[in-house]
Amino acid sequence: MAHLWVLEDDEDAILLYQKMFQSGFEAEYFKSLNDLRDAISKSDNKKPELLIADLHLPDGEFTNFLGANASLEMPFAVVSASDDYKILQDCFKKGARDFFVKPVNKNEILFKINRILNEKGQSGVALAKPRFKDLTLDTFTQTVTRENVQKIIQLTQTEYKILALFFRNPERRLNREEIIGEVWKSEALSPKAFDFHLSKLREKLRELNVKINYQTNEGYCLIQE
Repeated sequence: MAHLWVLEDDEDAILLYQKMFQSGFEAEYFKSLNDLRDAISKSDNKKPELLIADLHLPDGEFTNFLGANASLEMPFAVVSASDDYKILQDCFKKGARDFFVKPVNKNEILFKINRILNEKGQSGVALAKPRFKDLTLDTFTQTVTRENVQKIIQLTQTEYKILALFFRNPERRLNREEIIGEVWKSEALSPKAFDFHLSKLREKLRELNVKINYQTNEGYCLIQE
């Protein structure tokens, strides 16, 4: 059973988490940064596989706590009522595995927590962040960002796999059969289904001024504007 720590001072939010985590998780709750600091300092305390932390606590900001505890040796995700880009960027720069906007959605948060735990595995080693020119793909959060563009684009699992394939093949074009074989591990996918997923990914990448270009008989590649 996965062991979680939850840093949250709001009683209603704590009740919500308790209902969410009553099956499948073992959770401990802390209402202040001081409580969290005390728990970390106790050598006999069982450390969590994931810390879920609200950004704003009665005794300070979690981001400031991270700045003073750069060696925080546990994966964490942050929760906030704000989806301000600068706050998001700061959290991810400091190592956040994901970011949840209040009010949290039960299905979304459970899905993402399980994904983080599965990707972390037993090693506890963070996965790399692949780059393509000035684009960065975040393996943990399944997001893509571009330098000097103040947007974080959330991808579905399929969109992430397609984009990761382009990142791994920056110097050549990929044909439809290659993409289907790598992403779906099957050649049975219908053309309409393929076009649907590619269209959704193209729509998201436009926000970063990135195109998936296609040339007849040659295939697809990423182009940055």
